[in-house]
Amino acid sequence: MDLSGLAATSVDQGSPLVTVCIPHWQGGPLAKLCLRSIRAFTDAPTYEVIVVDNGSKDASLDYLRSVRWIRLIERPKETHADWPGNVASAWDLGVREAKGSYFMIMHADVFVRRAGWLARFVKALETSDRIGAAGGWKLETPHPLRAALKRATDFKALKLRLLRRLGRPAPPPPSRELYPRDYCAIYRIAPIREHGFSFLQRTATPGQEMFEQLKSAGFAAQMIPVGELMTFIHHVAHGTAGVSAEARLQRGHAQRKVERRTEDLFAQPLVRELLSDESLDT
Repeated sequence: MDLSGLAATSVDQGSPLVTVCIPHWQGGPLAKLCLRSIRAFTDAPTYEVIVVDNGSKDASLDYLRSVRWIRLIERPKETHADWPGNVASAWDLGVREAKGSYFMIMHADVFVRRAGWLARFVKALETSDRIGAAGGWKLETPHPLRAALKRATDFKALKLRLLRRLGRPAPPPPSRELYPRDYCAIYRIAPIREHGFSFLQRTATPGQEMFEQLKSAGFAAQMIPVGELMTFIHHVAHGTAGVSAEARLQRGHAQRKVERRTEDLFAQPLVRELLSDESLDT
């Protein structure tokens, strides 16, 4: 695939519409793939990318320092033990530093598949001036039988139903309302700043925390269909565990699964091409 001619319209060509903020810790080739894919396939609108490094001690930090078109913020005192709180605090820092009118959060184990991805997020956000966030749910299309089996073996939900049938006190069921997951989501930055909203986790994930705060201020979320979103971006969940020995998952099965996913990812022709194109760092 010829990637020439797809270089981005970036912040150095005008005030950005979108600030993309990516927390990072020893992401290795995943971070390189993430950034180069953004550079290759973001043709509009204008944007800037802020990478917040949470104390990397390996060669990935040297790579980030060499990428000329990003704004790198280094936090050397952060450690892996501070995860996941330092991911949310990195996004809060990004909100304070952003120059864009819209604020996009992204994981370093996400990469862009094709052009038009950012314009699609912006279009979703601009559906109404009361849309405060836009994005997708989990990037997966489980088999119906597997989905039914998962519901049937949800023992926490079964316990709550049993308590209610027995007339025993039981917490309310969790909300099934969908919200933009934080692997890649876009927000209006003005209400976040105006109300002092934060991605820091209190009772939920950073994405849900922000969604609930925006909802309390009268904003709604616009969901992008997962099937459509999967044509634009790819997410290797827990991908850092597949490239960094220090981030290995505790469960052996989960670790082997993420290692297989990252191995399959790096075997893709598009990924190999992006990782070999050093011009995307300038």
